Amino acid sequence: MRSGRWSRRDFLRASGVFSGAALLSGLMPKLRASAAGPGTRQLFFVGCSQGTDMVTWRPESSDLVTDGLPYQHEPLQDYLQNIAILDGIYSISAVQSDSEGMPPNGGHEGKGALLTGTTVRYAGDLLVYNGPSVDEIIGRRVEQHCLEMGEIPPPMRTLRIGRAKGPMDSDNAPDVPGSNGAWQTFFWQDPLVSAPLLWGPWFAYEALFASFGVGEDELRRLRTKQASVLDALTGELGRVRGELVTEDKDRLDAHLEGIRELENKLDTIIECTPPDIGTSPDHIGTWSNTHMNEVVRATFQVVATAFACGVTNVAGFDVRRQEGRGAELQEDPEYAATYEGVTNMDLHGQAHNMPVSCGANCGSNADATAEDRALARQFYADLWRWTSTRLKENFLDAVPDFVRDNMIVVHASEMSEGGTHSNYNVPVTIFQGDDVGYFETGRAFKWGAFDVFENFRPHDDPGQPSTKLLVSLCHAMGFEDIESVGDPAFASGPLTEAMA
Repeated sequence: MRSGRWSRRDFLRASGVFSGAALLSGLMPKLRASAAGPGTRQLFFVGCSQGTDMVTWRPESSDLVTDGLPYQHEPLQDYLQNIAILDGIYSISAVQSDSEGMPPNGGHEGKGALLTGTTVRYAGDLLVYNGPSVDEIIGRRVEQHCLEMGEIPPPMRTLRIGRAKGPMDSDNAPDVPGSNGAWQTFFWQDPLVSAPLLWGPWFAYEALFASFGVGEDELRRLRTKQASVLDALTGELGRVRGELVTEDKDRLDAHLEGIRELENKLDTIIECTPPDIGTSPDHIGTWSNTHMNEVVRATFQVVATAFACGVTNVAGFDVRRQEGRGAELQEDPEYAATYEGVTNMDLHGQAHNMPVSCGANCGSNADATAEDRALARQFYADLWRWTSTRLKENFLDAVPDFVRDNMIVVHASEMSEGGTHSNYNVPVTIFQGDDVGYFETGRAFKWGAFDVFENFRPHDDPGQPSTKLLVSLCHAMGFEDIESVGDPAFASGPLTEAMA
């Protein structure tokens, strides 16, 4: 029997550095998420155009845990203590736009301003923004961090998915220069350059997972094989621990902890099996007026799997254009009765029925009846709630614990009330995983002095500038050296009031 102090080579061999590393290395590409950035954090931005009904979006009090979630957030009840509602963010670069021909509070133009913190500009006859957007900034920093640490960056810097591409998109797609929709995108790669999108979840699925080539049975076999290796290593190392001096015992304990952590990650290997999202339905176009249930559910499944497999640490989903439709409400049993017989499910058209008192100042439909206005407000409330349900069921519930605990999800719009087309007081809802600890969750924050219906005019107390939110997202992802996003002339620093 061996006695006395072990040699360093014996110690390393027993620790599995030689025998275990080769066997485990085959799984490392599947577990790249564990080394992708500070705190292993991941960010998902879900953008819903045209605003919402702020009355049923806004909580009654700041204490969500005691008083509960408002109507539009109710589907997230299971994650109540992970939710922060930010009420009173104004898109500073949209409302201070000074471009020729563009008045402040530009409405639709606020979409490109929200995540970039820059103002709209003309390039010839085209409206463009001075990107990049915050998702691109964070994606680049994750990549840089990995390289500095000698690690392999995620294969995709930022995963962005738009509506499924259809026959009309050659004239309206944000990634087509000179198109009608080029300025209507949240995501910007560089100054004057909108970010490329993967058009719909089925195209994204092929781009991300077609090369995996490993079925579920093979993944289970690998999991069993590698788990048995770790079990053997743990047992052997525990046996020899009593023969080590204190210095090497401490190192061995740290190594055993690392093995236990790796075992936990191996338990999620099946999550890297590409999801079954079915086949793309026919006739899906840029106006997002068909098959939205399938599109949204499949997109959330794709992003959840991409996060679990370490494909990316940053993702964005542009749910619909402003000119989209809400036909999914008529197809959903929970909402169908409300919209039975309604022929106008057009987002933009319904928005102009919403305001009560602003009249021509915000382009409202003066002929709309009280019933029309009530229906329009219900329409927008239900669209946000409908998206929250799918976000909960097909994303938050779907990702493995180690991803969800280190993840931030932002659900936001470039407008507040769709009827006022206002870039003041835009709705922002944040989910934060248990291990992030940056935002104070389980509560709502309220800034500014805007009421619901008169929120389109400049105000002495507009709230908190959107650029501070962008800085906070950078800090929450671990990049605390970033002090401004977008135009440095706008406010810098984070949203300190919302920090834990």
